[in-house]
Amino acid sequence: MDWSFPFSLPLLRSLIFALFLVIFGIQMSVWDSLTFDDLPNEDLKWVAKTLGLDVAKRIWKRFAGNHVACPSRMTPNAVRRYMADNCEKTVHQLAFETGVSERTIYRYLNFVPKKRDGGQMSLF
Repeated sequence: MDWSFPFSLPLLRSLIFALFLVIFGIQMSVWDSLTFDDLPNEDLKWVAKTLGLDVAKRIWKRFAGNHVACPSRMTPNAVRRYMADNCEKTVHQLAFETGVSERTIYRYLNFVPKKRDGGQMSLF
């Protein structure tokens, strides 16, 4: 006697789950039924592994069709703020830690006010 099903196991599981939802009157969207294997690319699979499937689905739903870019460097304002908070460090250290060139650090030095100790005002 052959007990093979005309359906694949994941499809059978989905059908049973859908039947369960109908019996108990639970409304569900297509986003709720997505599994890890349904994610379209490696980026979302990485998000699902790292932060969870729910987060990956919400990111996909929210940003579907858009390109999300993450800059490789800090913004100039962030670099200047870091420089002001770490003015005792060398230019080489600041460049290495912020991921910009030493020339950029020197250029930004013209715009960064140094922190003053004791609140005393400068004469110049």
